[in-house]
Amino acid sequence: MKLIVTIFLSCVFSLYVSGQVGIGTSNPDPSAALDVSSDSKGLLVPHMTRSQRLGIDKPATGLLIYQQDDSTGFYYNAGTPDAPNWLNLSAYVLQQNINTNGKWISPDGEDNGIYLRPDGVGIGTNYVEGRLNVRQSAAGSKLTTFLDQTGIPRWHTQLVNGTLNVADANGEDFALAVKPGGQVGIGTGFPHSRLGIRAASTGDLLSFSQNSSDLTKWHLSLANSEHLNFAETGVADGRLFLKSGGQVGINNMNPTEALDVKGNIKYSGTLDMGVRIFSQGYVITPNGGGNFSIGCPTGTRLIGGGGGQQMIGTPSENTIVVSYSGPHPNDDNFWRLVVANNGGSHKEVVVYVICAKVK
Repeated sequence: MKLIVTIFLSCVFSLYVSGQVGIGTSNPDPSAALDVSSDSKGLLVPHMTRSQRLGIDKPATGLLIYQQDDSTGFYYNAGTPDAPNWLNLSAYVLQQNINTNGKWISPDGEDNGIYLRPDGVGIGTNYVEGRLNVRQSAAGSKLTTFLDQTGIPRWHTQLVNGTLNVADANGEDFALAVKPGGQVGIGTGFPHSRLGIRAASTGDLLSFSQNSSDLTKWHLSLANSEHLNFAETGVADGRLFLKSGGQVGINNMNPTEALDVKGNIKYSGTLDMGVRIFSQGYVITPNGGGNFSIGCPTGTRLIGGGGGQQMIGTPSENTIVVSYSGPHPNDDNFWRLVVANNGGSHKEVVVYVICAKVK
């Protein structure tokens, strides 16, 4: 009987002086204290309940069991006997913090992917200068893509020659652009000032809405791609119109002067129109007469005038008869005076004009 037992044990176990034990193998691995080999059976560790696991007195660090109730799975003690920390190896969730130790979380094992540092995260880069740092994978490639709740891409960001491009994923680029120098573009990637706006093929540059209903009340647009039109939305264009060339229109989309207003003007205070009065005196012979005119200087317009006998010093008999006093029929910027002297002595008449810088 002893011979049979001895032969059986020698077939099943191979025990070496070094303390290595082989089960199912006569050549246990030198690095293993116990080497179990089988092509039809597995290794079964102790099964127990959660309460039984928690009841183990001073479980060794690395102790392994299989829990068969509650959250089932393989559990091992990652703590110490005095402070156990049981981790479920079968749970696909993090149960403790991970120290990446300066390594990458990478899809291919290369130095690419996600790089973690205490002061921030790098995506595609280990250069971390803020909480989030993203590097393009290639020139013109997308940095970020934003999808709606159905999974459809709506927006993306990318760097184009150093300019940040925020683009409609299904439309045109540069919905918003920020150049390296700080210039911001809306609808353009080439702003030439701190803020540059490009009009769409149809649409306004700016719109102004009510807070409550978001109803657009005013808008700013380009007319014929060159004139600036400030309009009351749904009411009238050209409330203020800046024409290419410098002419300004108010309620006028075709100004021809520096300021061209269609409609009445009301003002308070003093309106300086450069009003001036010019006069000229003439001497009329006894029983004589004549036509006398005076005009407004260049750059001014006639707004009034008059004339008659000039009374200076001792009053004299008024023998001057005025037959016409009004704008010259051949030039409306001149005032004309037609008079006759019915007396027997020389008389002096004066004709004057009132001029202003008006059109």
